[in-house]
Parts: sequence; structure tokens; C-alpha cells
Amino acid sequence: MPGTDEFGGEYQAALNGKIEPRETEQPQGTRAKNGSQRWLIEQYYASAEFTRLDTSTKSARHGILDNLCSEPVSDEISNLIGSLPYASMPTSKVRALRDRKAEFPEAANGHIKALRQVVKYAIAAEHPGAERNPARDVPYMKTGSQGFHTWTIAEVLQYAKKHPIGTKAHLALALLLFTGQRRSDVVKFGRQHIKNGWLTFTGACIAAENGAAEKQLMAIFGWQAMKEAAHYTKRANQQRLAASAIPLLSLDQTANNSLPLLGPVEESGSKRGKKPRKIKA
Repeated sequence: MPGTDEFGGEYQAALNGKIEPRETEQPQGTRAKNGSQRWLIEQYYASAEFTRLDTSTKSARHGILDNLCSEPVSDEISNLIGSLPYASMPTSKVRALRDRKAEFPEAANGHIKALRQVVKYAIAAEHPGAERNPARDVPYMKTGSQGFHTWTIAEVLQYAKKHPIGTKAHLALALLLFTGQRRSDVVKFGRQHIKNGWLTFTGACIAAENGAAEKQLMAIFGWQAMKEAAHYTKRANQQRLAASAIPLLSLDQTANNSLPLLGPVEESGSKRGKKPRKIKA
């Protein structure tokens, strides 16, 4: 049973290589052992949390989790991660899984994100032994990436000039820019499919630069998390602050606002003395 001493002992024994290796691949058509990582992930696949995701996200997450289950515990231990009990996985082991892919930080972060969602589901579904989310305590790796390049307004205007109204290219631009639909939805877009979406496209940049607040962006694009809108408002605010700060680089203004010099200096470098004040009798 997940969470019992027996499960905990089995998990640690597998990590330490003290039990006989099992099959390195799960035969097709066989059911995963109740309480194992693979079993929990299969329960997650059948959950509303997973089935309500869009097709591309489901496909990507399915691949990540399946590959994770098929990985050996270590180079020395052939037991698969999917065979280990989910209830006793400590944070340190989740961190180790992340660090395996340190050379590919985006892939490492994808593993952590997927595991967070699986355990989050397990806790909500009250699966035995799922009391805390160890993946939540493992931070994402810094990638230095700001995500996909978002077109500037100048680039949009350049594209629109090259592809004027009436062309398919301009229609595609308008749909992606102003409907808020995801790219995977736009390719299937028709009159019968007009609906609110949540794609982060240049339209969000335009709205933010025109003064839209974070909650307004969330309403326009259907976002659930404030951080998605904050990405665009932060960028727009930075541009506005930079524009307002440019005049402060003026040498004239610096001269006008700076403290006066202490006084004239002789050629020898010594300071001239002040003329004595005249005192009225």
C-alpha cells in the first residue's frame, strides 16, 4: 500500500540497488502495479485535469511522462522509475531527475512541470499516500530564455505592408493578432468556431503598450494566471519608463540642476579667496 513502511523500504531498496532487477520495459497490454508511478500517471491520463487539456499539450505531456516511466533509476540500477511507489518519492529524488537533464534545461523543466501536475491531481483525488507535492519544492532551472520572440509593432506593420488586406497572409495575421486564439486553433478556425481563447501573441503587446492593465489582459485573452499578463505589462512599463527617463540624460539639465562650483581656481590650482564684505558704517 502506498505510504506504508513496506513501500518506503521497497523504494529505498530500489534506489540503493539492493533488490533483484525487474523487467526494464513494461509489456504492452499489462496493467501497472497499483501504487506505482506508472499506475498514478495512468490514473492522471484518465482524469478531467488531463483530458481537458488541448491536443498539443496532452501529446507533449504524455510523451514526457511515458519517457520518465521508462527511464532506469540510475546507470547501475535497471529498475524503471515507473515501477517505483509514488507515495514515498522524496524531493531530493525529484531534484535528481531534473538534474539528469541539466544540459537541456527546458526539458528538465518540462519534467518538473509534468510531475507537479500529476501529484497535484493525486492530492486532489485523495489517492492513498499523496499528501504533499515533492515536485513543487524543486525549482525550475534558469534557461536565460524569454520564450518565443514576440513581434514588435514595427514588424507587424512591415508584414502588413508586404501582405496587404485581401491576401491570405494578411488574414492569418489578423486572426492570430486580434482573436486571441491559439495557433493550433487558428488553423481550424471558421465562422462556427469563433470563441474566446488565451494565446499570448503580439495583440497582448499592443494592448499593454496602450495601457491595458493585467486584469484587462486576462479578460481579453482568457488567461487564468496573473503571471501571463504580467509578462506583457512589465515589458510595456519598462518601455514607458525608459522613454520618460531619456530626457534625464541631457547634459544641459545636469548643468542646470547640479550644485554650483566652489569658486574660481587660480592657475596654480589654489582657490581664490573671497573678497572681503563691505560693512556699512
